Amino acid sequence: MKVNFDQIGSNLLLLIFMAFVIEAVISAIFSLRVVEELLRSNWLQTVRSAFVILVAFGLCGRIDEMRLFLKSGLKVPGAIDYVVTSLFLVRLTTLLHDFFAYLRKRSLES
Repeated sequence: MKVNFDQIGSNLLLLIFMAFVIEAVISAIFSLRVVEELLRSNWLQTVRSAFVILVAFGLCGRIDEMRLFLKSGLKVPGAIDYVVTSLFLVRLTTLLHDFFAYLRKRSLES
């Protein structure tokens, strides 16, 4: 079995791009003044996280090309590829959110 690392890298870049898109869209929705004040509560943070999970699973379910191991040469069952890709996308989006929050916090301290 020959593994196509170029294809895995290409799939990974697509997922990173989609994580940026998801973070931008969700940040735009949750940056409204009313919602921004509520985001300081743990409950709304949980709602935001659940929304990210739903969007990631929805995108990976609807777009067949959004699979981490698609055309990579690795024999991964479709359901496992779907779940791993979706969870990876959720984690990437969360990392981006935390990174942007860190940058925002650092810029306010200056």
